[in-house]
Amino acid sequence: MMQVAVLRADDERPPRAPQAGDGVAEWFEPMLAGRLVQAGLPTLAALAGRINEAGSRWWYPVRGLGATKAARIGEWLQARQGETGLAVRLPARPAQAQRPHAARDLAWRAPRPAAHPFPPSFTT
Repeated sequence: MMQVAVLRADDERPPRAPQAGDGVAEWFEPMLAGRLVQAGLPTLAALAGRINEAGSRWWYPVRGLGATKAARIGEWLQARQGETGLAVRLPARPAQAQRPHAARDLAWRAPRPAAHPFPPSFTT
């Protein structure tokens, strides 16, 4: 399984535990950190706040960030809640079958069978 690079290499990170006020550039890859800062998420506290506030689509305003990297970032923050003091509530990803409107979305596209394939005048 390929891992998505989001964290800085071990030798580039500070030799201490992450803190809420730390800049994202201290912990994440430079390109990713720059995009987070552009989206208004310059610190770990701001990032955790966005995740908690926006839920499963927290990463939408971050250019070039997709669901996979967003999940890794959220998991990293959640694993370090004790160190940072930041509560991170990661939303569960609903399965396709569990989506409340999935059945309705498919139903409107499917043709409905007619009660009688031919009008009564053709069958008599």
